[in-house]
Amino acid sequence: MTNGAPNYVLVSRVNSSGYLSYVGRYATGGNGVGEVSGSCLTAADPLLSQGSVRVSECSRYLFVVNAGSNTLSFFRIGIDDPTELKLVGVYDTGYDFPTSVSYSPQLRIACVIGTGAKNGLRCFQVWKSGLLLLPDWDRPTGLTQTTPPVGPPNTLSDVIFSQKSDAVYVSVKGLPGNAAHPGALNIYAISSSRCGSPVKWSLAATPVVVAATSGLLPFSLTLVYPDLVLATDPAVGLDLFTVRRTRPTGDLVTSVVTVPLAGQQATCWSVYSKPTGYVYVSDPNNGTISEIDVTPARWDGQPTASIVAVSPIGNAAFDIVNTNQRFTPSATAPFADLLFAVLPCVRSIGVLALGSGAPTLFDVLTLPSESGFSIGSQGIAFMPADSAAGVQYWDHVTHPVARDMWSLLLRWFVEEIGRRTLGLGGFFGSCIEVLRDPRVMIDIVM
Repeated sequence: MTNGAPNYVLVSRVNSSGYLSYVGRYATGGNGVGEVSGSCLTAADPLLSQGSVRVSECSRYLFVVNAGSNTLSFFRIGIDDPTELKLVGVYDTGYDFPTSVSYSPQLRIACVIGTGAKNGLRCFQVWKSGLLLLPDWDRPTGLTQTTPPVGPPNTLSDVIFSQKSDAVYVSVKGLPGNAAHPGALNIYAISSSRCGSPVKWSLAATPVVVAATSGLLPFSLTLVYPDLVLATDPAVGLDLFTVRRTRPTGDLVTSVVTVPLAGQQATCWSVYSKPTGYVYVSDPNNGTISEIDVTPARWDGQPTASIVAVSPIGNAAFDIVNTNQRFTPSATAPFADLLFAVLPCVRSIGVLALGSGAPTLFDVLTLPSESGFSIGSQGIAFMPADSAAGVQYWDHVTHPVARDMWSLLLRWFVEEIGRRTLGLGGFFGSCIEVLRDPRVMIDIVM
């Protein structure tokens, strides 16, 4: 997104070889932070967050925060052409300076955090026709802040759902030199009422706070394993949070270990690639994308992380996103996955090949001046095609009407399971995302 006033979503297309082309922009109906001045490294990242733009592949939804107007924009993504966006509505976030949003297709709930003078978590029930506020899910965090916030310390950075959608995770950066305010992962447990239909969910009134005692600034949150949440920490490297539930009570058992990353100066954004099995982090201060091997905790130890490769890309990389589509490497597409990086200092988007040695930058798309992209632009999300890298889904159902009927029936079945259980919906979630319209086309939303 441009993050300007007014705010726009920029849309680009990715071809089968991984190269980007700019398509156009859509107004969000809100305002970003507006004009940002100063040098790139000091002025970029005005939201101090990850997740300001999120896509739901399953539902073909797009969510965008508007930090300057304290609103959340909700779009539907076109079925026939994913570069076409329809603005459904713009909603009050209830808290100042919204910076990150997340969506659970299992629960059909979106949650957004605001980190200004009035800060906290607000959630909405999501329907195709719009968002419905869940007032019982409002959770103020009580940070002493201003609007806009002064950070990075003492701000909310990211919000995500757990894999089974039985918890909401929020990263909170600590205050340097203040032992009473360490960096932490706030865990809001989600419980369900299994009596009657529809199932009703409730959010814990207070979070379980897991302090990163050896860390300081938990920033982006990435689910690496079902019970392992990786947080980048620009003060040290990584904070690895293990979150498990006991049986049969379901009580949370948590632990954290901080892993320094040698040579890193400001590790801030992160993604996990299923095709490669590695985590990728960006460090704008030293202009690198690093490939990280993360091992979960065993019964007798702690999770570990180590650097596999460090790739200088010649520019400061901020927000990043990958496709998580398993490509078959070929002469024209020698990669297993693709990673896209926001390069605000050169007003561009970089494309890196993953899975063939160290991450390799092979394309840079410079966005046109009329797009409104600037050093304050932030957030990036990827909308995969329903068929990626030539793999056709439901090709045995050749008639389009029959294919859509089967797709809708299976979607209803899995969503019903997701409503009635907090586990199976998460298990099936990703495969429902590819059943609508087989096409070899990939799009990216910024």
